[in-house]
Amino acid sequence: VFVLMNCVFIAIGLACVQFIFRQSRAGRISWVVPLSMLSAVFIRYLPMPLPELMFFGVSMAAVAAMTAAVSSDGKRRLWLLGAAIVLTIVAITVRLVGFALVPAVLWSCFHRRTVLPGKHLTWERSGKWLAAATLVGLTVVALIILRESFRKYSFEAALGYQDQDVWTQIRFRVQGMLLPIGELTINVPFTRFPAYRPAFIVAGLGTLVWIVGSLRIRLPRTPAGIYMVSFFLLLVLWPYNVLRLWLPIVPLLIGNLEGASPRFERGPRWKLFTRSYLAWYTFAAACALGYTTSITLSGKNFPNVYGQAGGMSAPDPTTGKIDVLHDQRARELMKRYGNPF
Repeated sequence: VFVLMNCVFIAIGLACVQFIFRQSRAGRISWVVPLSMLSAVFIRYLPMPLPELMFFGVSMAAVAAMTAAVSSDGKRRLWLLGAAIVLTIVAITVRLVGFALVPAVLWSCFHRRTVLPGKHLTWERSGKWLAAATLVGLTVVALIILRESFRKYSFEAALGYQDQDVWTQIRFRVQGMLLPIGELTINVPFTRFPAYRPAFIVAGLGTLVWIVGSLRIRLPRTPAGIYMVSFFLLLVLWPYNVLRLWLPIVPLLIGNLEGASPRFERGPRWKLFTRSYLAWYTFAAACALGYTTSITLSGKNFPNVYGQAGGMSAPDPTTGKIDVLHDQRARELMKRYGNPF
């Protein structure tokens, strides 16, 4: 049931992503959907009982509603903004990182595209009441419904930042951001090859240098662009490095990179490079899918092969420490769901 629901939310999220890029590119058909489905992070976490894929589907639906609202007017615009606000609240209750949607939904309240050629953005002061109501509703959700979650996550963040000087924290955060970028580029999870951690970091750094030096990227002034920036800033601040945290914005990253114009003329070498990279990307995805499927179909041996040496209760491969918070959470979940009948 969990796997099937994850498939449903992947389908919803990717359909919304396709709609978002069609709106911004005048109907251009993008490769963002197949490339996202071939991403190892989607393949790896599809069969896991985690809320990342549910959050992905709900958050992309919220962004799609915002995108449609910006291009609409009258009652249709109000209905779409209302749907976006409701979906934002749902996303926040699924994952606190859903607060990254707040700047995008507030921006959508104040901006609307005209029907004139070029579809210029116009500022609408009339959205101030809707924006104020949105802030009040989100504050109520944060203070009443999610108060305990805020306390837990604040405690975890404090643990991640304690007993380290500023420069050490900066070094760890830079490495922590480069590592998942390298994983997404190579399309291989670092946890499968922990001994090659420096290689993933170098790959992440090389990817950033290549993007900055070779592509002209203009972040669109759209709800999707604002959401992606807000989400990225939260990833920078969160003192833990987990690839699944990047999952909700992977299709947005792919779509914006695909739509960027190169600073050079595309020739035979560029075509050879893109085809070779796509072949590797597909091969890595096929290996990830085969590995995941072998675990799913392992029968009675499933509890032994799902996770590594006890999963989250195992020591961290780099520090040797055991995450006691995950152990405590696992005991709570087992007590709640271990014997439902």
